[in-house]
Amino acid sequence: MTETVISSSVLIIIIILIRTLFKGKIKSSVRYALWLIAAVRLMLPFGLMESTISVMNFAEDVIKTEINQEEVIASESELYIPETAPIRDNASGQYEEKHTPKLRPKQIWKIVRQSVTAIILLWFGALNIRFSRMLKKSRKEFVYDAPLKIYTSSRLISPCIFGLFSPTVYIPERSAKDSEAVRYIVAHEVCHYRHGDLLWTVVRYVLPAVYWFDPLVWAAAILSKRDCECACDEAAVKMLGEEYRFRYGKAIIDLIPPKSSESFGIISTSMASGKNVLKERMQFIAARPVNRISAVAVSLTVALLAAGSTFTSAQGTEKPVTSVKAEENTSDDGRINASIIDRKGA
Repeated sequence: MTETVISSSVLIIIIILIRTLFKGKIKSSVRYALWLIAAVRLMLPFGLMESTISVMNFAEDVIKTEINQEEVIASESELYIPETAPIRDNASGQYEEKHTPKLRPKQIWKIVRQSVTAIILLWFGALNIRFSRMLKKSRKEFVYDAPLKIYTSSRLISPCIFGLFSPTVYIPERSAKDSEAVRYIVAHEVCHYRHGDLLWTVVRYVLPAVYWFDPLVWAAAILSKRDCECACDEAAVKMLGEEYRFRYGKAIIDLIPPKSSESFGIISTSMASGKNVLKERMQFIAARPVNRISAVAVSLTVALLAAGSTFTSAQGTEKPVTSVKAEENTSDDGRINASIIDRKGA
């Protein structure tokens, strides 16, 4: 876990730097694709191989410190005489001592980490069930020539695709009255569908749930969502035709309420977003970004080098040595060797 967190954090920072330095010089689709590298690294619990260029070579002190702390805690727990409580044996009527097990800090952290992850995933699940029920109760079928089934809903504030196994386009009733707006909505959502963005939405929520303690993972999820929408705008304009660029942009402004996303945690491609996100999307639509060969080459080179240094482990990494078992330090009658206790006390 430590290696994955360190490596993925370095990779996310590099992608954020590429995203910032080459803004306007590479298309949104390229920026969006870079996040795939970070997602794959977060899914790997270890490095693929040892390498001299691995970032973990520079983090050996952190790993060694953690290993040493684990060994110290393990040794202390093995040599520690636990508190005892008298327990009566019903058969003999005599009292016996029962040892109370002690949890190590690493075990406590693992329990907390997994518990919080489970709570977040259950919360996401509850949100999606509630959202699905709301759509089914309020939807009305909308006839339109499109590769996906379309419904309108009086309770939506933004168009979206919802449903992993049967993706369906949902349009707010107020937007369905404008035929031109419907055309732009369908083009946008069909591009989401072709990009497989519903699947990536699942990844965008599951990974922050697993790494909830890492703010960089949450930042990656937020920024990848922005790049997802910009890449979809880019593809939609290409589908509609360059002459529709500004009309499409104006329609997006009318369709998206200037407020924070109402769909966080819901597996959909909702357009709802904040003012800053909307401003960024409008800038990309109006600027007509193109891929500059030099910028793309530098971005991909840096991304590949970053992948090579974060998908690998430190060279010559040694596994932690298992500490001496407690039973080896005990006498035949089950008592801890006094000489060991004396050395520990000294």
